[in-house]
Amino acid sequence: MPRYDFNWQLRYDLAEPRVLRKGSRLHAYATFDNSSGNLANPDPSKTVHFGEQTWEEMMVGIFQTIDLPSENGADGVLGAALKSEREKFEGSWNAVSVEYDGENLNDEIAGKLSLVYNADGSWTARIEGNEVMAGSSKIDPAKMPKEIDYKLVNLQDGEKKSIGGIYQLDGDTLKVCAANDRDTRPTEFYSRPGTGLSLVVFKRQKK
Repeated sequence: MPRYDFNWQLRYDLAEPRVLRKGSRLHAYATFDNSSGNLANPDPSKTVHFGEQTWEEMMVGIFQTIDLPSENGADGVLGAALKSEREKFEGSWNAVSVEYDGENLNDEIAGKLSLVYNADGSWTARIEGNEVMAGSSKIDPAKMPKEIDYKLVNLQDGEKKSIGGIYQLDGDTLKVCAANDRDTRPTEFYSRPGTGLSLVVFKRQKK
């Protein structure tokens, strides 16, 4: 907290809720300013001990959290947090690295595959500009790793499929590791022979 306000001592609410992954640790650090530069300090010459008065040191770090559900039925603060995460997906993404079942497919697919995500989670996949797949997606940013589920339709033959995966979204880089079905969800970002897992790294297209 670079510019702490004394009036926040009872409670401070973030302007935008933050999503914490399961297993996250929160640490509170504070320094008691007993110098003459602290205008709220009544007597800089006194030694400060722990106590419950304003001029005593009584720092206690307390965090309030709430369980974050999946996108289904989320509203209010929870819905706002999910909406914020979903907005990070919006736009066009180009595949820069592709692996499937441990095989490097960069020459065949990377640079040709692109995804376009919409605000509602719907998406389309293109190969060299031609639409080949479309569908919807659901995210759960509260899980660790963060989870994503896809429902897709192959636009060439009409085949429908549901798959489960995990994702990592860092600015303009999106990494997705997914299985061939909804029941087998990866727990790590890797693709090894015999796993049937795909691992794709996307970079956001600049507008």
